[in-house]
Amino acid sequence: MKKSLNFIEQERGSNCDFKNTQTLDIQSVREYFGMTQDIFAYRIGADYRDLVNCEKGIGKPSSSHLKILRMLEENPEATMAMLKKS
Repeated sequence: MKKSLNFIEQERGSNCDFKNTQTLDIQSVREYFGMTQDIFAYRIGADYRDLVNCEKGIGKPSSSHLKILRMLEENPEATMAMLKKS
């Protein structure tokens, strides 16, 4: 059975909220997939420094990256599989 990232993050006690970019925990999303920052940035098409800044809370994801993160919430395995092919 597939679990959504919201369910997984609730299990882990994270404050991940994909509807609100103020509380979006991108690091937890990245760690869910077991990826380093540079690999995750590459997979979602983001600049490495932008990803680092978002994880530190001094930046926020672009609208296109936010859409990808929301897709990862809805169907993590299928979305990541699609990102790996591109």
